[in-house]
Amino acid sequence: MPVAVVASLVVAAAAAAAFLTAQARGAHPMLPLPLFRSRVVAVSLVVGFMLNAAFY
Repeated sequence: MPVAVVASLVVAAAAAAAFLTAQARGAHPMLPLPLFRSRVVAVSLVVGFMLNAAFY
């Protein structure tokens, strides 16, 4: 795997972690994290991901 690809994945993971941390600590989050505890939302996200992966 090329170094640029690995570096991009590391940067993306760090950015996602920073975003989730900021959202968890903020007074008015853009993305309320308790939303992901809902089974309907979680299943919908998984199904949507699977559909997009299948189309890809």
